[in-house]
Amino acid sequence: MRATFLPMAAVMIVAGGNPAFSGTAVVDKLWEPGSQLRICFKGGDLEVRRHIAEIATEWTQYANIRFDFGSPNQNFNSCITSELSDIRIGFERSGNFSYLGTDSKRKSTNSELTMNFNINDVNAKSGLTRSIVLHEFGHALGFINEAQSPAARCEEDLIIDRLRSKFAWAVESVESNFRRIEGAHPFTAFDPQSIMMHPIPPELLKNGIESACYSRTNTQLSELDRSAAALAYPQKGKAAGVVRSAVVLTSAELQSRRPFRESLISAGVISQDELLLLFQSDQDSSPGQVIDRAIKLLDEVVQTERNKAQAGPLLDAIKALDNGDSVTAIHILLNLGPDASAEAYLILTQVYLREAKDTGDLSEAQRWVRASAERRHKIGQYVLGELYSFGIGTAQDYEQAVTWLERAAEQRFIPAQLSLARIYMGRDSPVRDFEEAARWLRNAVEEESPEAKAKLAILLDQGLGETRGAAADIYTLAAEAASRELAEAEFFVGLLLADGLGVNADVKKAIESIERASSKGVGGAQAVLAHAYETGLGVPEDDAKAMQLYEQAAKADYPYAQYKLGLEALPPNQVGAPSGASLEWMTRAANNGYAEAQLKLAELYRDGVAKSDGFEVQVDPVASQLWFDLAWLNGTNDVRDAAENGRVQGAATLSRTQWAEARRRAADWVTEREIQGPTQQLSAAGLVGRLFGDLPNAKRVSSGSGVIVNKVGYVLTNHHVIQECLGLSIWKDGRHSPVESGPFDTANDLAVLRLKTSSSVSARLRETVGTPIEKGQMVVAAGFPLPDVLGEFEVRVTSGEINAKSGPQTNASWLQHSANIQPGNSGGPLFDAAGNVVGIVNEKLRHEVAPNTFFAIKSNIAAEFLEVANVPFERGRLSRTLTTEDIGKFADSVTVRVDCWR
Repeated sequence: MRATFLPMAAVMIVAGGNPAFSGTAVVDKLWEPGSQLRICFKGGDLEVRRHIAEIATEWTQYANIRFDFGSPNQNFNSCITSELSDIRIGFERSGNFSYLGTDSKRKSTNSELTMNFNINDVNAKSGLTRSIVLHEFGHALGFINEAQSPAARCEEDLIIDRLRSKFAWAVESVESNFRRIEGAHPFTAFDPQSIMMHPIPPELLKNGIESACYSRTNTQLSELDRSAAALAYPQKGKAAGVVRSAVVLTSAELQSRRPFRESLISAGVISQDELLLLFQSDQDSSPGQVIDRAIKLLDEVVQTERNKAQAGPLLDAIKALDNGDSVTAIHILLNLGPDASAEAYLILTQVYLREAKDTGDLSEAQRWVRASAERRHKIGQYVLGELYSFGIGTAQDYEQAVTWLERAAEQRFIPAQLSLARIYMGRDSPVRDFEEAARWLRNAVEEESPEAKAKLAILLDQGLGETRGAAADIYTLAAEAASRELAEAEFFVGLLLADGLGVNADVKKAIESIERASSKGVGGAQAVLAHAYETGLGVPEDDAKAMQLYEQAAKADYPYAQYKLGLEALPPNQVGAPSGASLEWMTRAANNGYAEAQLKLAELYRDGVAKSDGFEVQVDPVASQLWFDLAWLNGTNDVRDAAENGRVQGAATLSRTQWAEARRRAADWVTEREIQGPTQQLSAAGLVGRLFGDLPNAKRVSSGSGVIVNKVGYVLTNHHVIQECLGLSIWKDGRHSPVESGPFDTANDLAVLRLKTSSSVSARLRETVGTPIEKGQMVVAAGFPLPDVLGEFEVRVTSGEINAKSGPQTNASWLQHSANIQPGNSGGPLFDAAGNVVGIVNEKLRHEVAPNTFFAIKSNIAAEFLEVANVPFERGRLSRTLTTEDIGKFADSVTVRVDCWR
């Protein structure tokens, strides 16, 4: 390694100053953007000068700065006392160095050299020449050594005596190259690939090859180098980051850079989709919560009518409601007849919605809200659209939801515009369309909606629905939303301020904005703030404050914070004795899908922790394999590599039974997370499918049936059909199809699978309100019974009738029927005379009760499960009678075979 160092004065922070950093540049030493720097040579032949000029000019592709080396035909510029030059290059000394930025003008005379190259290092075109020239010109532009960045921790990892001995360096040389520069704010993550990073061999580091500061000779400008250059030296008309003004980078590639945000992503504090998920979740979307919002909105209608109504029936109805007499109010309103106003219908809707909270019967509320919607009342249209959107009191129907919400939105009704954006942004929405989401958000922005401004800012920032927005537009939208104290917007504004996107970069203000979001319970903001205090990122280091914030975020169920709390007291990083609480936090982070926590748990269960102060982790090879598998599937880069090593080594020590148990538990883990609301992108199909490829001599061991319940491709079946499977597939339309495992309900023996492709047809679940299930009604069972005996490629149907409206021991969740079923029928549909699914067949129960009694799980139980699992479906009534032949043909199109592999 060759010594590359700066004079001490070149990197010292002036006392009382307030320098800031863009990447690792000292801002008060930057040149003016757009400047042309005259560069001259003292010594060196034509080829050496040419090499240096060609290499150095690469910086100008990203920084708005020009280098004037003079004409190669005239041997480039030579340094003479009478001509002023900004950078003066010589070859007189043994080392390679450069003054820092504008120090070359402020701290030297015209005759003094400001940059030096060892002639032996730059006399040929080589990787070493590129590395040295780019590095020294980085200093000339104001960039410091990467190891000195406040984001680095190299100084404490270096073996100083060995370093000095190896290169015969004085203490001053070590400090000028590796001393961290405190009091400055880094705006990129520590970047070992930076051209400004010295090569540091492992023998000079306490942690050797494991050290984050271990680096080889870098010969290219890294992505962060290019980004920092563009931030420090923006194009004409675009102010620089950090201290000058807003940053708009110079190319599509660089415009996507978010250095501060990427430093958080690199550290694992936030994930790539964290911001999008801030405004994309369907929080408060349970039936009760949706109904409560509708009732509150309809309160405004009642109040408006109360204030303006003349004496008459409508005012009489309102007074009756004020007195708690809903019966009289309903009587008065119904007597208004067909000439009643839309407002009267909405008051009726509110009365019936309040009753539905107790009775569960939404039929009357739906009737009257539809009547108001058809009379073009925007609130009626909105409420009806929401009921369809969430499938409350009716089958979930996105087409109907969009139809009614659009009618309300076209009347400039903000809640409807926001609901449309939610539907079009929904992760599992069959009509997902970011362009439409952006269109309706812009409409809501015109109505000054802070929520719309925040959501639109996120979409523009992510480049979704529209091309990536200008930084100033993004910041303006987010700042206006934050000014209305919208917590998520305050968090986002903090990240924009830190990165200098659309605004002067200001870390102090960024931290203040993130603190406001943190105080309002935004877990991501709490974790980011904790990380800042832990690392000194824009604030003084304060470990106690960091741990306090981590605890707040962990209690808000933020995985990274849970991981940090768990890590704090676990070997080898324990501060005092490890505790059961630390293992609990680590487990919670792992269960929330945080890959680093999964890896740490795998290692703990592999190695065990000896008992200490009541704390102990016993070796558990199956648990270790489980967490290695999940870390491998969920992790990236180093985590994935470490998990791969662990799972391969662990598998070699497991019996086949233990190996299969670990895989089964991994599949169960994923499906449990999904029904609870996943916090990560890993799907059960991705897990089982990828692990399934590792299973030696896999074969189909059993099969059941299922029914397609929506056109997105969701399949409803029995949980016991898939419970012991390590791999799953579905037979449909003459071929095997890949399938994702989804939510399940062990108590009612129900599970959901999802096809990779959509379906042109789906079954409806029987609506039992108004058309109850009765004994003697005709039913048809469909499925794939005894596939190894009867054949595995054809749907088979049997007919019968309902024998009882309850199952064993009068269980009201079941019904008894006489349609013959056999092994393989489990999970298949039981159709009524109109072709609706009246039950989900369960052949397993036949063995447990009596051989010639057949049962099915009622459709209303299945509907409740699908609603909880947020799976869209439609309901149907017993409004027609089909022939058994017609039902059989329909069964062919919606019934599938579910194959279990081990």
